[in-house]
Amino acid sequence: GTQLDDELASLETLLTGARLRVAQKRYDDAIKLTDRALVLSPGAWEAMMVKGQALLQMGELDAGLAALQE
Repeated sequence: GTQLDDELASLETLLTGARLRVAQKRYDDAIKLTDRALVLSPGAWEAMMVKGQALLQMGELDAGLAALQE
């Protein structure tokens, strides 16, 4: 939604949107949101977890596992 388009969206808003995109199988969108979340908070474990899940679902096993291990 429009809150996700706001460049000042909060970390929690971005993560909620990313989790929803994974559930909708919109993995590219989920990764974009997790990348934005990681800009806001580079050590955000939840963003790395959601990104890893999206990558694994896309068949990007090495990148997915790397994201989960960071």
